[in-house]
Amino acid sequence: MVAQSKNKRECFRLTYPYGARPRFENAAAKEFIDVTELSEGGFRTQKSFPSVQCNDVISGILHFSDHSISVDATVKRISPECTVYVLAEPLTTIELLREQATIGRKFLE
Repeated sequence: MVAQSKNKRECFRLTYPYGARPRFENAAAKEFIDVTELSEGGFRTQKSFPSVQCNDVISGILHFSDHSISVDATVKRISPECTVYVLAEPLTTIELLREQATIGRKFLE
């Protein structure tokens, strides 16, 4: 029997190359920040909004290259390397596959 890894991730994660990153708009502050990684359950940024703290709930808009989605997210972790947000409503697998295809078209041509 094969032992299960304790480090398995719950969701597929899409890592964005520089130049293809969506932007998250904090609706209350009208501030934008680049998204570096996206999954069904949340997203990661390299920086944080100045006024945001752990466990804050933020309403905003994820701006992709060809469309936008309104989301609510809770700040799960803030560190010098990144900030992690958990989405109140998960993204669909179709949404992630659409984004993966968009990145492939832009960077594999």
